[in-house]
Amino acid sequence: MTVKTWIANEFELKSSKIYSNPFEDVDLDIIFKKDDKILKIPAFWDGGDTWRVRFALTEEGVWEYYTECSDKENLGLFISGEITCVKYDGDLEIYKRGFVKTEKNTRYFLYDDGTPFFYLGDTHWNFAVEEFDEPGEFAGNLQCESHFKYIVDKRVEQGFTVYQSEPIGAKYNIGNGIDENDIEGFKDLDRRFKYIAEKGL
Repeated sequence: MTVKTWIANEFELKSSKIYSNPFEDVDLDIIFKKDDKILKIPAFWDGGDTWRVRFALTEEGVWEYYTECSDKENLGLFISGEITCVKYDGDLEIYKRGFVKTEKNTRYFLYDDGTPFFYLGDTHWNFAVEEFDEPGEFAGNLQCESHFKYIVDKRVEQGFTVYQSEPIGAKYNIGNGIDENDIEGFKDLDRRFKYIAEKGL
């Protein structure tokens, strides 16, 4: 498998067990190693017997990976191997320069490579309820295919670097914990944030 620096990728794992409470019954992490660099990333339950881990590798080269699972008998959640990471060759700054960070005694944000990052954004309050694949009621007279995408695209066109949001009206209810009924709501947000990320915000 070959991936590009700073781009989100995903592994899907199939559990050999079904847990009554996946968030309490098992812990699952994936470890990526390259020379002296180690990335430890938690996996998440995605309904039924499916677990996923999303990751972005931070430098070129061959990385070793393996999972650590608290349930030693669940062979479906143990994977290992190698993955090759090559340099991102696109035009988006966030993937050319790396994640945004802060440094001690520095009063501004930085990309991972040290380039200053200018934070310019406002809040898209209705992003979780606006239609993703059709105009819908929020589009008004804009004659756009999707009001959600229109708002994201407009911010990119205007030079924004940050997309701010709050999941008001999101299609899940975690007041009594997380269960299968909430998964579809999370997946709906996933596709929205994927679109935002692919636009470089």
